[in-house]
Amino acid sequence: MKRFKSVGLFLVMVWMAAAAHTAGAADGKETYIGSTDSKKYHLVSCEWVKKIDRENRVEFSSIEEAESQGFTECLVCTPKESLKQQRQKHSVASSGRLKARKPSAGMSLRDSLPGADEPPKEIPAPEESTASSP
Repeated sequence: MKRFKSVGLFLVMVWMAAAAHTAGAADGKETYIGSTDSKKYHLVSCEWVKKIDRENRVEFSSIEEAESQGFTECLVCTPKESLKQQRQKHSVASSGRLKARKPSAGMSLRDSLPGADEPPKEIPAPEESTASSP
């Protein structure tokens, strides 16, 4: 019985750590690593971070901090795009559904959904075969 309690406690701790990391990333509290040689900043998970010498590593707490010191984003891990995607995922996950705009007067419910401003996509008609069947 003691073993089950310790396994359960371990799983709860792992879950809490993962939740805290996800919430921090969605709030923009991700850590970024920069290279003083290349003047690029990376996500911690970027493959290029492993290749940065310790004496050339700089740690940033935000994208703004890195860019204010003259660093540019890595084109491999694209930290700005990653942060934007994390915020979108967090927004959908926190509400449990897609965010819809509040309908105004004269606006249908369909018009309030995301992407309603875009014209509908045309579906091409199937091409007729000119070859005759035997």
